[in-house]
Amino acid sequence: MAKRIFCLVLCCLTLATSLASCGGKNQSTKNSPTTSAPKTEVNKPDKTTLTDEEIRTINEKIDFLKKDVPNGYDGAEFNFIGIESNSFPTEENLTGNDESDAVYKRNMAVEEAFNVKIVNHITEKGPITAQTVMTDADAGLNTYHLAFGNIFTVGAPLFSGSYLSTISDVDKIDIESPWWLSSMEEFYAIGDKLFFLSGDILPNFFDNSSCVLFSKKLAEDYGIEDDFYSIVKNGDWTIDKMFESASKIPGGEIKRYGNPDGDSGIAILFGAGQSITKFDADHIPYLEKALSSEVMDLATKVSAQLGDRTFCQNIGFDIEGIGGKEISQMFADDKILFSFDSTGGISDLRELDVNSFGILPIPKGSSEQKNYVSLTTTGSCGSVYIPRNLADKDMAGTIIEAMGAYSYLHIRPAFYDLRLKSKSVYDMESKEMLDIIYATQVYDLYDLYGEGSWEAGNGPLHKMLNKAVLLTTDGLSSGYASMARVTQNKIKSMIKIAEAYDK
Repeated sequence: MAKRIFCLVLCCLTLATSLASCGGKNQSTKNSPTTSAPKTEVNKPDKTTLTDEEIRTINEKIDFLKKDVPNGYDGAEFNFIGIESNSFPTEENLTGNDESDAVYKRNMAVEEAFNVKIVNHITEKGPITAQTVMTDADAGLNTYHLAFGNIFTVGAPLFSGSYLSTISDVDKIDIESPWWLSSMEEFYAIGDKLFFLSGDILPNFFDNSSCVLFSKKLAEDYGIEDDFYSIVKNGDWTIDKMFESASKIPGGEIKRYGNPDGDSGIAILFGAGQSITKFDADHIPYLEKALSSEVMDLATKVSAQLGDRTFCQNIGFDIEGIGGKEISQMFADDKILFSFDSTGGISDLRELDVNSFGILPIPKGSSEQKNYVSLTTTGSCGSVYIPRNLADKDMAGTIIEAMGAYSYLHIRPAFYDLRLKSKSVYDMESKEMLDIIYATQVYDLYDLYGEGSWEAGNGPLHKMLNKAVLLTTDGLSSGYASMARVTQNKIKSMIKIAEAYDK
């Protein structure tokens, strides 16, 4: 895994004081602020997650963006389109709901700083978002400055129809800024072209990362004395260590593992340093023709535990029709030691009567692996997309970057706080774990070419690998080889589309 992400984790482990210092590489010269005495004074957020250094970074960025437009944009509209979610405020005022209010404050800060009006266009589902943007562009209206949604339902059709701008084509957007997911270029660029962004600008960014929750009560009841937080920080949180700790629970009514998320198999695969898409020296994507022995061995080892109904409660496996909510309730009732979940599931547990629990990253494949990896599902709001035919790309780039900066100020603290409250106790050790999880988030380019859909979810290869790790490896090797041949042709088509963006 790239050296950059490893450095991020080290920052989290050794400092645990500045998310800005672990959000990406050093600031680039092109879009970095040049002033040493910022004029902007943003208010500190209501929560305590951010440091003074991070507040200073936001101040400097806003000042830099305002240099060329000191009077703003004369009340121009900035049109933001996507499905209804917490990426829009639930009301056009403060309501007392932390999620809604954080987005509202972000929008108001941008509007006041740059004299614009953010207009939210809500659609019912991802395919409608994509079609609306395409129809608008074909008519020459070019209404929308930014779209958001799932990669395979919004990003894929916009990309395939050449309706997107590459990120490098939009000035003022600095992908090195801590409010953008730093791994996007590494895992989503095709050659030197990046078409999507993700990060704090989308509140769902904080919902979709994979993690492991553990019951502190069960650990105590079964004499599990491991200090999991220290194990993580020492780099020794591995699949084998998790299995060793869980082995003290014999199984039966009390489970070692639970899987309310449903995609935990693929998350474990990535957590062990594997991926679906590979890249050559020129960062051109490809699939391996045959399943590697490392993936096969991993799936065999993990499915032997997670596929055993004595030890693991899987969605729709042990009890027909059981869903994620039922498994989360089992965890809340202290009937599961380790629960493979998403970070959104952490705040959902606040609604249940949950005893104290801890947050951990997905375990490594081995202690020799350099860094933790937190696979992030694209969810309903996985990325943002900039339409190609914007009337004013400079304005769009400025507002998008400002939205990112103010999201870091308002949205990040609010969503961290929601995930850290358990029985009204602010767990600072779990905050360090969230620092690691959010700093090591990755996607996979398979989302773009894998033929996922709004109705069926992610594509067939993703589902095959997920099932193999969770349940059984039966037919995996031959099934992968057959599917890889078909999928590689889809990658070739995707590369041709990306190359055509130069023409």
